[in-house]
Amino acid sequence: MKGGATTMKKITEMSRLVLASLMIIAATAAMAQSQTVTITLKNGTIKKYTSWDSIRYVGGEWNTAGGIGVKIYTGGSTVSDDYLYSQMDNFVITTPVVTVAPPVINPNGGTITGPTTVTISAENGATIYYTTDGSYPLTSSTVQTATTSVTLTVAQTTTIRAIAMKHNNFSSETSAVFTMQTPADNNVNANWNIAGLNIPKGKADPTFTNQSTDDYAWRLEYPHINTASGNQRVVKAMGNYGITYSLEWDNNKIANRWTCYTMCSKNNANNVSRSDDFKSDEAVTTSPTNKYTQSSTYSRGHLCPSADRLASTNQNKQTFYMTNMQPQYQAHNGGMWATLEKYVREKWQPTNNTDTLYVIKAATIENVTLNGTSSTGIITTTTDDGGHVLPVPKYFYMAFLYYNKTANSYKAFALWTEQKTSNNESANSVITNRISIDELERRTGIDFFCNLPDDIEATVEVTASYWDFSGND
Repeated sequence: MKGGATTMKKITEMSRLVLASLMIIAATAAMAQSQTVTITLKNGTIKKYTSWDSIRYVGGEWNTAGGIGVKIYTGGSTVSDDYLYSQMDNFVITTPVVTVAPPVINPNGGTITGPTTVTISAENGATIYYTTDGSYPLTSSTVQTATTSVTLTVAQTTTIRAIAMKHNNFSSETSAVFTMQTPADNNVNANWNIAGLNIPKGKADPTFTNQSTDDYAWRLEYPHINTASGNQRVVKAMGNYGITYSLEWDNNKIANRWTCYTMCSKNNANNVSRSDDFKSDEAVTTSPTNKYTQSSTYSRGHLCPSADRLASTNQNKQTFYMTNMQPQYQAHNGGMWATLEKYVREKWQPTNNTDTLYVIKAATIENVTLNGTSSTGIITTTTDDGGHVLPVPKYFYMAFLYYNKTANSYKAFALWTEQKTSNNESANSVITNRISIDELERRTGIDFFCNLPDDIEATVEVTASYWDFSGND
């Protein structure tokens, strides 16, 4: 035993008399760390315990009737430090004031316009209690806890309240109010406003897809989709490179209405060779087979070019679906059309200011309006080896849009060409005679780049804002 010879004699006597009256207080880890026991003996000695396991009161607590003494066990020891109350001037257990820093909520509330990531963090070793329904964290039946930090997504008007606890001590409360504000819709003709389709206003790129879906019709390269019966949208994508291209397919005419895609550093790597893997497309209801019966007359003309998608073999193979083709005279497909594609591919390069080019390529499968006069957009028809009758378009076109981040401005224009068996217009002439997006819309009846804010769309599409591809200015 400890505490001196006199103490040992009296403790022995005490133990014989009142063993049956022992009272035990066991310390939790938190108590042992936060409570201090101070004993002042009559001989002037002061004993202080800042870490203890349990206290046993013999006969009763200090200053109570029948109280004889105290036994203190420390550090997991089975041997106690023993003291008689008759030897003591004072016996005090104090709980010091421990300050726990309140949690930090980042961002600390405010107006949000979409799903927002919020982090709640606390000091090391603390546990966070928080609620998202505005109730106090410790009284709510929906209390949620997390140690040290927690990340959550706020997608509506929400009040977050949080406190931190450490060693049974609580911090003051931190709160943050997030107010969801839907901005005025300045995209009246955007695809997501089409009734009944539930098109989102944004969605992460698919990891891999070859299917019919409208989930990505919010993207900037998409024209306004045609909801007529028999039309469907198809997305081709590769996880490492994003969306290869999207298209709208007309199952009634068995023809591509348009193909759209982006050109950027992510998807334009030149890693593989052309695959020539022509195939029908199981993602549409009615697809052409892999070749035309009049193959000596019509080539299978890409809309999203094979040479624009050489990042991987599978990415390149996706360009060979027959839904990405239009019947073209080889003089047009291998001549002026190929020259234009090469010019864009080689001269336009992603930069820090202009990192993405939005592209739409298509051909006319319906009537067109030129100089105010309506005329056919079809030369004739051909067939595939499955017996499908396919239209042969008379006109082909490309539409381009890009955003200059430094100037905070968009530019757009379109190229229009008539395909012929021979004597096709030169690529330089097509570029020189470029047209505005507004003019392209008048000719085709299709609303291009409809997901731009309406005020920007109106400004961008009225002129043929051509830029030097090599400078991207």
